[in-house]
Amino acid sequence: MATITHVGVLSDSSQKTDFYAIIDNATLTSVVDADIAAGAAIADTKLAQITTSGKVAVSALPSITPNDAIVKGLEIKEYDADATSITVKAGTFFHGSTYVSVPSATAISFATSADWWDGHSDTYAAGAGWNYVGISSAASVRFLGENPPNKADTSGTSTGTLLYWYDTAAYWRVVGAVRMDTDDKPMIETWQSKDMVYYPESYYNYAGTNRFMNSLQATAVAFSACTLASAVPRLSTEVEAICYGGTPLTLSWRPSGSSAISGSKFESDGQTLGNIKLFVSSAQAGEYKVNAGDHTIWAWAYAYRLNIR
Repeated sequence: MATITHVGVLSDSSQKTDFYAIIDNATLTSVVDADIAAGAAIADTKLAQITTSGKVAVSALPSITPNDAIVKGLEIKEYDADATSITVKAGTFFHGSTYVSVPSATAISFATSADWWDGHSDTYAAGAGWNYVGISSAASVRFLGENPPNKADTSGTSTGTLLYWYDTAAYWRVVGAVRMDTDDKPMIETWQSKDMVYYPESYYNYAGTNRFMNSLQATAVAFSACTLASAVPRLSTEVEAICYGGTPLTLSWRPSGSSAISGSKFESDGQTLGNIKLFVSSAQAGEYKVNAGDHTIWAWAYAYRLNIR
């Protein structure tokens, strides 16, 4: 309960103005919630800024809808080809509406069974492929093997932007992928910055796995299918590539299933390399054609954007 403390004492000869002065100069202390009227409407300019961490619940901020969002971090650190492990950076994200923190960088090893989602190390001896990386609602970082995201949210929605892999019992928030060789190690080195992943080697590695056009013949008659499955994982939306045409040409591109040309066009003088931006479907594929005649085309991916944030 609030306490009023007056200043001064009224003498026997005091007038009512003296009484008013004592009231006007009194101090009010120990004010509690019950002392404030529900309709007080205190101006926000009289309130101190809340700066203490954890004092405001995200659910109290109706303009923010953080469900499924990666707030910061959780990129896969740079690793070399033939590395025995990878490291996922510290970070925070929302697993559905649950706030999850990975407080420190986490290393996971390809040969350690406990670092895989089901406790069993997968092998790629029968053929190279992608090894996806996910995080559980308990902040466990694990290899998911060849299991790309198949759900858009933790309610099981299968349409829209796919962010989670559901193993029939738990949802794993997918944060990246590693291209594996048949020796169960990374096939090529990469480094990541937020949602962009880069190959340090592109056209310099002529026979590299990031080459997705290899002496392909393109005509102007119709679009031809092209898969990028060896160059980018399934959660990619955009690819930065280096192209080379054996003869002068103009290359147009569109994602599979789309009738609209997207990205930038590539024009070759038949002698030099050039850059092109491509948008791909969720199936790691697109379609291309050239302006006229038959042309031989090579293309190498040097970066791709992950649709995960």
